[in-house]
Amino acid sequence: FYRQLRKLPEADLVVCGHGTLSLMLAAYWHRKRRGTPFAVFLHGLDFLGVRGRPQWPIYKWLLQSADMVFPNSTMMETAVRQSTNIHPRKLHLIHPCIIENKLQVTVAPDTMRQRLDLAGNYILLTVARLTKAKGVDTVIQALPQILRAIPQAHYVVVGDGPARAELEALAEASSVGQKVSFLGTKPHTEVANFLAMSDLFVMTPHENPDTVNVESFGIVYLEANYLKRPVVASSAGGIPDAVKHEETGLLVLPGQPAELAQAIIRLQEDDDLTRRLVDVAYQRVMQQFTSAEAARRFQAVVAQQLNKPR
Repeated sequence: FYRQLRKLPEADLVVCGHGTLSLMLAAYWHRKRRGTPFAVFLHGLDFLGVRGRPQWPIYKWLLQSADMVFPNSTMMETAVRQSTNIHPRKLHLIHPCIIENKLQVTVAPDTMRQRLDLAGNYILLTVARLTKAKGVDTVIQALPQILRAIPQAHYVVVGDGPARAELEALAEASSVGQKVSFLGTKPHTEVANFLAMSDLFVMTPHENPDTVNVESFGIVYLEANYLKRPVVASSAGGIPDAVKHEETGLLVLPGQPAELAQAIIRLQEDDDLTRRLVDVAYQRVMQQFTSAEAARRFQAVVAQQLNKPR
């Protein structure tokens, strides 16, 4: 990376899009050579996965050396502050944003439902990489209770990963195999079609005690908000930054199927509540989480830190 940086023309700032050791090291040496300040964006595992490992001392030193550090959630900001003692003036919280042009619905919801033979169903949707941390198991465990109240419920899972076979087996063992569809990975350009056809988006990650495989934010909740789908999430990690309980969605404790089932049933039965949450969530996304707003916040911080007029 450093050799590539040396070939580039002069810049006002080098931005490390992820907090990896190789990127930060290249940016640090580039600053030593040319005096160009550097900024680091932290997304979760890039930081949390390094703590306690042999490379942590140099990683921590490089992060402390950065001119600006942008954690993606309050949880991440707290973790960085507590683990590195980085100067507060360097820390600037900027949440991830939706990319509006990648969330265009290209297939009508009714058509999507017909293609999946799900017309007339109350569709619960999760879009995620299938790891144990994502909490898909909690949704499956909640399904028997959900189905007693909502017999037409059907759970659609978009995504793949190492936990898929175990989750499929869990669905069969829980006698809900016919009510769960694992569709595998889909192009991101198609995610909007699945969100639009769903009745409710649900993803309830676990609170991992090692704080490595934890949901640091959850942009997919905002994508569901943008497409006006009600959301149920867990309170793990940085998710409360993305979903405001009883304002833009419902939060439940991680790993609690009964509580999750109650939240889903509540939304299905209360149209007024669902409508209020959806409306407030959409307005919040449009005001705070568009790409234009994220760019504005980033530019404001950079201008201030580099002492340049906005």
